[in-house]
Amino acid sequence: MKNSLLVLFSFLFFIVPVRASEAGQFPPQLRTFSAAKEQQVRQLAKDLNLAVPQVVSDFFKSAEQGDCAAVTNTIEQLGPQFLASFKDTNHVPSWIPFWQPMTEVESAYEAFAAGGTKYPLAFGEGIIQSIPAGSIYFGGSDSGRMLVTALCQDHAQGKPFFTLTQNALSDGRYMDYLRAMYGKQISLPTTNDVQAALEDYKADALRRLKHDEEVPDGPRQIKAGGKRAAGEWRVADEQSSVGDGRACAAGEADTGAQTRTVSFTWRRVIRWS
Repeated sequence: MKNSLLVLFSFLFFIVPVRASEAGQFPPQLRTFSAAKEQQVRQLAKDLNLAVPQVVSDFFKSAEQGDCAAVTNTIEQLGPQFLASFKDTNHVPSWIPFWQPMTEVESAYEAFAAGGTKYPLAFGEGIIQSIPAGSIYFGGSDSGRMLVTALCQDHAQGKPFFTLTQNALSDGRYMDYLRAMYGKQISLPTTNDVQAALEDYKADALRRLKHDEEVPDGPRQIKAGGKRAAGEWRVADEQSSVGDGRACAAGEADTGAQTRTVSFTWRRVIRWS
């Protein structure tokens, strides 16, 4: 019955809007979670010898007041700057080091705004109750990650387990956030480990591509995708996962004339302990 309920919510969460009167009723756990995340931000700022920007302070004030509109609007306004900062590394906004805690709070509010109270609580608490204490949990979807993050005993302390997302493991900023939060409790890959895995990824994708070009009638190792503008080979829209000690990923390889979807297992195995 519990599994059926979780599957039902996963379906309803994305396609069935909840009446505004229901969506506005946020559980008290959200304000508690917001306060805990603000405390985490202040500790992070202290550790990094940084001041907490006013926009960050205002964001958490809105979150602790249950002002979902202000919370979501702030993230929507900052989002383009966040993406632009990856390209323009000389102009990184002062709030960037605190982006992860902010989006964790915003996504939790968004989940309850979309799904009401009953089903998001059942979904998140059902997952939490099913995972042994001390585990490392990879929440791949927004709801699978953020609801668990918001409803667990203490996300920053890894209680009752550690919650990560495999989708951002190649993002250096996210890895810095994980190291600051969990680095003293669990073993995390170093920057060099991540870079080496990505280099192995690209080398393996190129090997597959070369095979398909040299043996056009043989079994395809890279599935052809849609057309893209000509340009250098690159990897886009990467998604990665870690399980049973093996790190895996999938994405699109832009080879100039075509974009080909690639799937592979990293040769360098990153083990988590």
